[in-house]
Amino acid sequence: MLLDTPSLYFRAFYGIPESMTAPDGMPVNAVRGLIDMIATLVRQHSPTELVATMDADWRPAFRVAAIPTYKAHRVAFGHTEEVPDTLVPQIPVIEQVLDAVGIARLQSDGYEADDVIGTLTHQGPAARSTS
Repeated sequence: MLLDTPSLYFRAFYGIPESMTAPDGMPVNAVRGLIDMIATLVRQHSPTELVATMDADWRPAFRVAAIPTYKAHRVAFGHTEEVPDTLVPQIPVIEQVLDAVGIARLQSDGYEADDVIGTLTHQGPAARSTS
């Protein structure tokens, strides 16, 4: 099972109230929601492999060259993505949780998580098992 992790944690962030906090008061709504979604997917599908793909570049230059307006609505300034202030500190926590439970994280410079998923899907299981 290949997860588009940023898509899932953004969805969780907006779907669960920020009132869900850690003991120190930091919102953990995206962390909790992502873990709940992953647990549900694992229970429903029983994957033999699980990879959390990540964005190494949320707005790849090759895609912007082809479609100049690609994700332009999410640009804060320059090439920086507009990310809510209360989500930013949750991303390292998400990465730590994924690492702690043994879920591999995979990304590729200059690409988004869904590009990594497309590549792995195209290669198929046989290509992954021989590398």
